[in-house]
Amino acid sequence: MSKNLNLIIIVIMTLVFIFVPIIMKKVVWKKLLSQLDNEQYDEFYKTLDSNACKFSYQAFNREYMRLSGYLAQRNDAKIEEQFDLLKNMRISNKQKASVASRGFYYYLEKGKIKKAEGMLSYGKS
Repeated sequence: MSKNLNLIIIVIMTLVFIFVPIIMKKVVWKKLLSQLDNEQYDEFYKTLDSNACKFSYQAFNREYMRLSGYLAQRNDAKIEEQFDLLKNMRISNKQKASVASRGFYYYLEKGKIKKAEGMLSYGKS
């Protein structure tokens, strides 16, 4: 009987460890999208800094989402800081290409050709 009970407990714990993070990630994602859509930027940034978000998303993903918030607000100073932060992170080549592309188009839109070129160089490095 105790072997069966132990097995049941192990199975239940395994299921909890598999499904709780998946569900938490979906809940946090919906909350972030809703806050961004409703222009609730302070709440958006608080959610990004919450333990649930830190548990659900890697640092790069959280900071990239933060960049999205700053872009939506058109907060140029924060956007510059965020690009610098993202460029100084240890990230994959795919993530680097994403940052470079987003930065290139942002700077191109702003008419900052040198910075746009810098982002292209960053993406190639």
